[in-house]
Amino acid sequence: MSLIELYSDQELSVSGCELILEYDSRTIHLKTISGELFIEGDNLFLNVFQSETINISGKIKKVAFKDYD
Repeated sequence: MSLIELYSDQELSVSGCELILEYDSRTIHLKTISGELFIEGDNLFLNVFQSETINISGKIKKVAFKDYD
């Protein structure tokens, strides 16, 4: 199972991340154990990608999740 933690609109932590599918300063698309995660915003930055955990900072405007069912 993936764990997604949002800290206001400035920081997001994702546990259970398997792959970065897309990454630029406005869009991050991740493959997780449970499904796909889409993050949109401004000045997005991957701070940490270690042991299936990613920390993202920036101005987060939208978070969407699509499970694999």
